[in-house]
Amino acid sequence: MEIQPFNRAHEAAKWWRPPDFRWQYATYALVGIGIVVSIGIMLLPKESQSSRVDDAVAAAAAREAKIAEIIANPGEVIYIEPGTNPFLPPPSMREKPAQ
Repeated sequence: MEIQPFNRAHEAAKWWRPPDFRWQYATYALVGIGIVVSIGIMLLPKESQSSRVDDAVAAAAAREAKIAEIIANPGEVIYIEPGTNPFLPPPSMREKPAQ
């Protein structure tokens, strides 16, 4: 039995050649991924169709209206004197401790 050289002994059979996918299909793969991502982004629901976005926009509009109202009527803004606790009733309404 004769020893064959390495290349001849390990030559692929003619009926089966393993596919060589090195960089041949990389461009097609990138284009396919780009198309899939683009279609996925187009199918996302619009922001205006989301009730959470509508609620947030309505709350922001109400907040801006309240700020505009406070600016228009500055006398209605509550002033808390320094050194007082706003969470307690006014001193005139507090119960007097027993003496």
